[in-house]
Amino acid sequence: MIHRRPQAGLSIVSLLLAKLVLGQPTREGVVQAPLQKAMTGTIVLGGGYFGQENRNALLKKLAGLAGGTNARFVVIPTADEHLEPATRPGTSTTLIDYEKEAQLTFARLGIKRLTVLHTRDREVADSEGFAAPLRSANRVWIPGGDPNLIFAVYPNTRVQSELQGVLNRGGVVAGDSAGALIITRGWLAVDPGHPEKMPPLPEMGLGLLQNVLVIPHLNRYKPGVAELGSKTFVSAHREVHVLLIEEILRS
Repeated sequence: MIHRRPQAGLSIVSLLLAKLVLGQPTREGVVQAPLQKAMTGTIVLGGGYFGQENRNALLKKLAGLAGGTNARFVVIPTADEHLEPATRPGTSTTLIDYEKEAQLTFARLGIKRLTVLHTRDREVADSEGFAAPLRSANRVWIPGGDPNLIFAVYPNTRVQSELQGVLNRGGVVAGDSAGALIITRGWLAVDPGHPEKMPPLPEMGLGLLQNVLVIPHLNRYKPGVAELGSKTFVSAHREVHVLLIEEILRS
């Protein structure tokens, strides 16, 4: 399902089943993100896509949003625990092997211009040379994995400012699971055992949606847990909206 909530100059597309916990409501009752007025792009938020079929269906939708086969893609797979330097024991993937597989995947969709950006070093992420491919990109894909890995690297770096530039130019920034978390104001951690407790202040993300938080994998919580935790946080932070997103279980 495609879920759209219009904003001034910015489209938010959620290829998912989503619920919204509102802070201070607007007259329209929709999310209002305090973004730069020049920002005219599209943000895509996913709640978790597992399996090649679902992933390819998503990429096809994103290709259409970003201009079809003429799109210039950048993939930021830093949340992948198996991508070298790997953070999880077991099989690791070199950046060269990841790039080869990504090139094949996108080529099958008719997309030829693809760059993979990956580092685990904040200084590298803040360098002009590393962020340079984002200046000509019109579509960015941030897949899921371990959110700690991606939150440790990209906030408050040149990568963040260049991603804002992609949106300013009318491009697409898409994130799934950990990628969706990093796009928003921050990472809201609800206690599954005690959702009535006030969650801690979120770890800061990229802030492309400054007053929006995301909880992906909604269907993995017990019914009502994520909703209650979100409402508890919003009750003390009325400027914040929380988007609860289920995983895609089929194309």
